Amino acid sequence: MQVLTTSDRTGLVDNAFTAARLGLVGYDVALELARYLRVDDDHTPWKAFAINVRYLDHMMLDSAHFAHWQVRYILLVVALVERWTRDRKVAGLTPGRGAIKSTIGQLSLPSQRGR
Repeated sequence: MQVLTTSDRTGLVDNAFTAARLGLVGYDVALELARYLRVDDDHTPWKAFAINVRYLDHMMLDSAHFAHWQVRYILLVVALVERWTRDRKVAGLTPGRGAIKSTIGQLSLPSQRGR
């Protein structure tokens, strides 16, 4: 079994959201693909996700589905933060340093900060 490289995984996330933005697939496809991020330890695919969902967050703000979007997004991000924090503690490192801290900061959407 072959494992996708970080670059491949990042590209898949980015391409799925780009295809959704262009109307080639629905956002449900991109978000379903992004569910795999719960088990991805690398910050790079998460960063691609964070960049892409900013657009979706902006578009969903006035949507009747906004609350559902927020819950789905928050659950995914909570899984990431819990995993990274736990893994870093096991390794004897301080949680939230460097690239991981930067990526977590990018995952805070404008709609969650009260704009």
